[in-house]
Amino acid sequence: MLITGLCVLGFHFVMVMINGNPLSTQSSRLFYWSQYYTYPYFQQTWALFAPPPSCNYNLIAEFENNGQQKTDVLAEILNKHRSNRLKGYEPLLIALINSIHYFEKKSPLQNNVNGPVKNSSDLEVLQKVVLNYLRYTRQGNITNLKLTLLVSNIKNTDKKIYYN
Repeated sequence: MLITGLCVLGFHFVMVMINGNPLSTQSSRLFYWSQYYTYPYFQQTWALFAPPPSCNYNLIAEFENNGQQKTDVLAEILNKHRSNRLKGYEPLLIALINSIHYFEKKSPLQNNVNGPVKNSSDLEVLQKVVLNYLRYTRQGNITNLKLTLLVSNIKNTDKKIYYN
């Protein structure tokens, strides 16, 4: 048991040292594996210096796949990412949140409380990403996809609803 613990600890220190070594080339296989190991534990991004979010988002998808189904796609991906950070859901989660943020800031309905969105390229991108995600996770033919974006402002009680 002690030997196993020492081996794991030694492996950990070697991977961190290889990743932090300024002389290691980024093309070596060992550097690649050390980065794969250390990224989830020692990730450094600008999120440390970013302001806290001003809104909570819910992205509800209603679709047909062997019957009518409904899910909060954003919450589902967030829960999958939190349950296992090594599965690779972080890029999808960041892409969805950024797309929602930019859609909401550029929306022609920004000053309205709710309403349907027509001819929005940002909403079309969101719809394609969600459709591909649902096809991958549900293993079926997804039809009649309808998205509803709920935006709740944290500072006050304003809520906005966008849908296609």
